[in-house]
Amino acid sequence: MSITPTILIVEDDESFNALLTTVLKEEGFQVFGAHTGAEAVSLCDQVQPDLMLLDMQLPDMSGIDVLTTTCLLYTSDAADEEDSV
Repeated sequence: MSITPTILIVEDDESFNALLTTVLKEEGFQVFGAHTGAEAVSLCDQVQPDLMLLDMQLPDMSGIDVLTTTCLLYTSDAADEEDSV
């Protein structure tokens, strides 16, 4: 049984987001799309993607802010797992 890699596309240009989603789904990836930084942070926490394609200029926050916030989520999750072992 193989696990399908998950990709989160964070792009506020709806047509480009849709294009990337279509191409990547055709290649067999599981794809989720976000159009704002807040949506990306929420989805990242929910789906924990293997890869995030991230626009640096989003309408509500910068891509760096999204990356920093999501990295903190993953770091906190990893710390919690270590504590529970």
